[in-house]
Amino acid sequence: MKITLRTLQQDQFELDIEPHETVLDLKQKVGSMKEHPVDYLKLFYAGRTLRDEESIESLGIRNNAYIVVMLSKPRTLD
Repeated sequence: MKITLRTLQQDQFELDIEPHETVLDLKQKVGSMKEHPVDYLKLFYAGRTLRDEESIESLGIRNNAYIVVMLSKPRTLD
């Protein structure tokens, strides 16, 4: 199925994903496509933060859904 992802900077792109795949699988696809480390990606759907171990199907994500992508910055030690 196709899902649309949108960054906070309003960059929008589509990815194909299977319902049995996990949020981590989706993050890995986004990370390789946008060249961002997976550890710094956060995904949001229907107002909630998605956890890596959750499957796309269990979250109720359907074809043509919108997911928000946020890139968090690495923490620095002061």
